[in-house]
Amino acid sequence: MPSACPPHSSSPHCLPSCLTAPAPLLGEWLPLPTHCAAHCSPHCAPHRATPSPTFAFSPSHCRLAPPRLASLRGTVLFAGDSLLRYQFDELLAWLRRAGAPLACVAARQPLWPRLTADAYARPPLDCRRRGLTLMARRINALPPRAHNATLPFLRALLAPARHGVAVVAVGAWYDRPSLPSPSPYSSSSSSSSSSSSSSSSFPSSSSPASSSSSSPSSPSSSSSSSSSPPSSSATARRLASAARTLARLACEPSSPRLLFREPTPQHFSSRDGRYTAAAASLPCAPLSAAAAAAAHARLVAPLRRGLRRGGGCGRRVRLLPAFWPLVARHDEHAAAAGGNRSDCTHWKACSGAMALQLRLLVLGLRELSGGAVT
Repeated sequence: MPSACPPHSSSPHCLPSCLTAPAPLLGEWLPLPTHCAAHCSPHCAPHRATPSPTFAFSPSHCRLAPPRLASLRGTVLFAGDSLLRYQFDELLAWLRRAGAPLACVAARQPLWPRLTADAYARPPLDCRRRGLTLMARRINALPPRAHNATLPFLRALLAPARHGVAVVAVGAWYDRPSLPSPSPYSSSSSSSSSSSSSSSSFPSSSSPASSSSSSPSSPSSSSSSSSSPPSSSATARRLASAARTLARLACEPSSPRLLFREPTPQHFSSRDGRYTAAAASLPCAPLSAAAAAAAHARLVAPLRRGLRRGGGCGRRVRLLPAFWPLVARHDEHAAAAGGNRSDCTHWKACSGAMALQLRLLVLGLRELSGGAVT
């Protein structure tokens, strides 16, 4: 809060940052007269014959400063599932529209069967321009904390961003029975592992082309829904434990600072919005208050607990509050995934939901690093 603000002031510029306020991020969605989200302007409006409403989030108890793309510099590694990869792609597009494009090349990353499987044909990337490097790596869920390969795997995954920032987001895959057993080796292990993998107990770095051989499971595949999802208590324990491990890793001097984004809500027509084969054939639906609370308790609360218990490196770890604002945006998910199946997980590229996530991301990077990512 600015020093010139009197106690209990309600002036907008005197409110605490939404990224550090202790209360949940709540507010309202206001229609934009331009029908174009800020990160897509001015390119989306001229191409819409019949513009659909676009909304912007206005917080009720905290302030969200305008995002400044010029504040992005240094090294940022995105490690997460397809939701985070879509956000990475939109950040690249935003920078390109702003006249600051990055040149991208295919990259390598350490593999862990199923944890790093890519069902969306988006290989690892390294993107650079003067003063800024953005990297994308695939990880659907964090590996088991107790396994002796976990820390070496995470260190190798995040090593390209040492002394920079790692943006991590995982969530929906924790509800899937297809997550790996504690051993990183299975019948779906990539055949491209080098001989050095025997000394590190997880498959070694592989090129994007070879990583496709690890038999990824699509989120809408029948194998994901052939058995019941794990219990909420098992999901919570696994997520909290993995988050605690990652937070402790951020305390190591050679590790990047950690910006963890809350899982975002799904809006399938199921009891609490999560994916089921039956719900995927129905349109996306609003979440009731009870369903949203259940989803938050299952995926977000354990994550917060794990990060809080991860050690005394609070200045090196930050959590982006993305869940509650997006509960109301069931209408901004991506188009149908194909055939009669709905995609109620990913967000439209030029939606208010994506704009808010990008705004939180840029502000989170700025606050975590004091204005620079070195």
